[in-house]
Amino acid sequence: MKYYSHKAGFTVLELLVVISLMSLLFSAIYTAINSSREKTRDIVRVQAFSQLEIALSLYYDKYGVYPCGDNNGRYDSTISKPFINGAEEGDPKCTGGPKTGLFDEGFITEEWIKDPINSQPDGWSYFYQLPDVTAYDHRGSYVLYTRLEDKPDMMKRDGGKCDNFYEVGPDAGVVDLIFVELGFFGVSCN
Repeated sequence: MKYYSHKAGFTVLELLVVISLMSLLFSAIYTAINSSREKTRDIVRVQAFSQLEIALSLYYDKYGVYPCGDNNGRYDSTISKPFINGAEEGDPKCTGGPKTGLFDEGFITEEWIKDPINSQPDGWSYFYQLPDVTAYDHRGSYVLYTRLEDKPDMMKRDGGKCDNFYEVGPDAGVVDLIFVELGFFGVSCN
């Protein structure tokens, strides 16, 4: 009787090596995809800010003031958004100009600005702030700000007051960011 030592198949060790190599490859691919998603979301945020800056400039050119915010007429977010939809008629906090918003006037085409992650109409994503907390009618400047996921250099180079927030507008770097002070982001300004 003859015995043949012909192997058919792989050994357990060979299978483990192949599985571990495949898992390393998949983890590298997943990390690269996740990083590119963060970069893409940040690009969308920066483009939204550019559109808002243009709309705010058009509003200012038409009325000589910027839109009202919600809280004390001074600051706002995409959750309450009078700067987008306009303040309510008779709102005593919104003085020194019209009560209309960017959407009301046709300067933007959507009723609320969608953040790529937090895309619910009642979600915190972008913040709008007028400079003076005591004067409701001081509507001659503004700052828009948000957090970016993957662009720390852009947040540091934007000329703003906080290196960990993306800030744009005439008052970027001048006023304290009220939503940061109130703790909405869970981080402080540095």
